[in-house]
Amino acid sequence: AALCEPALTTIAQPIAEIGRRAARTILDFDGTVRRETLGVELVVRASSGPPPKTA
Repeated sequence: AALCEPALTTIAQPIAEIGRRAARTILDFDGTVRRETLGVELVVRASSGPPPKTA
């Protein structure tokens, strides 16, 4: 996304941590369905602009 013109705004995810948690969930699976939430980071680049002006 950084190499596009204009550079695209994206969401950065902790991919390595997602992988670690997925592996741990599989290895420790006890039949319980769980949901986890991880933080993300907004990477603002040139494709973002200010909100439109209202009349």
